[in-house]
Amino acid sequence: RYLLARMTAWIEQESGQENRLKRFAKLFSTFEVEHIWPNKFELYEGEFDNEHDFANHRNKFGGLLLLPKSFNAAYGSKSYECKLPHYYGQNLLVQSLHPRTYEYNPGFYYLIERTGLPFKPYPDGFSQEDINERQELYRQICEQVWDPDRLLAIDSDGEGNSSSTQTS
Repeated sequence: RYLLARMTAWIEQESGQENRLKRFAKLFSTFEVEHIWPNKFELYEGEFDNEHDFANHRNKFGGLLLLPKSFNAAYGSKSYECKLPHYYGQNLLVQSLHPRTYEYNPGFYYLIERTGLPFKPYPDGFSQEDINERQELYRQICEQVWDPDRLLAIDSDGEGNSSSTQTS
């Protein structure tokens, strides 16, 4: 959960939004990890030979999100297609699945342009390959967040060479 919280807070902060790391990462937070895919093998059996392979792929880091507990309770077992319209109202990492996030969002657009992170929307479903793509995106986000050069540039006040006001 902390890894998703840190990535989400960094993306939002680098897009010009408030730093919400403390809110996302709090031990007894109202946020929890959600699987993009519901735990329903029958929805994906055309992509997998068996339930074990489905479960392993469903649990990949690229198939996870940080969402409010109340959202997860209400939508966690729903299909991706059902959840997608509601993802748009969540944090920016979750919103990035929805095509509207890429319209009229100059801070997010600038983040993508500046970092080269391979964000893209998934309007027509979320496949096995999409989880793999998303996992690669997450890896690249982590490389940005924990870039040793950026971390070494942070001075004692918590400010460094990043466009952020607080980069730790």
